[in-house]
Amino acid sequence: MIWMLVVGIILVIPFWKLATRVGYPGPLALLILIPLVNLAFIYFLAFSKWPESEETRW
Repeated sequence: MIWMLVVGIILVIPFWKLATRVGYPGPLALLILIPLVNLAFIYFLAFSKWPESEETRW
């Protein structure tokens, strides 16, 4: 049971940082813990227009 918590934390922390870095709310990273939704979340991050990228373009 403890290893599941550790693995969950190891997965959520990088996705939390990624979500906040590109301009989405951090708690959105908790979707990575739900099977099949995590794949949709990864595709969403990869192919959506990032709100942060609009502000940082030159």
